[in-house]
Amino acid sequence: MAPLPDGHYDAVISSVTQENDGNLVLELTVTSGDHQGQSLVARSSHQRFGKEPSELEGLPVDVTLRYGVPDVTLAG
Repeated sequence: MAPLPDGHYDAVISSVTQENDGNLVLELTVTSGDHQGQSLVARSSHQRFGKEPSELEGLPVDVTLRYGVPDVTLAG
């Protein structure tokens, strides 16, 4: 599957892994549009979301890809 093109995507956090340094690895699944069902991975600091990693799974997010780099914010 080809990488997602730059743009805005609605997605859901399908899994979260916390690395040894405290940062998070978020696995995201696109939930709408032409790329629905495609997955991508984003890394983020734990503090960015203000929630425990286990509380993030299943939450909707807005993803903006720019130059292939995802910026993830909680939807709403």
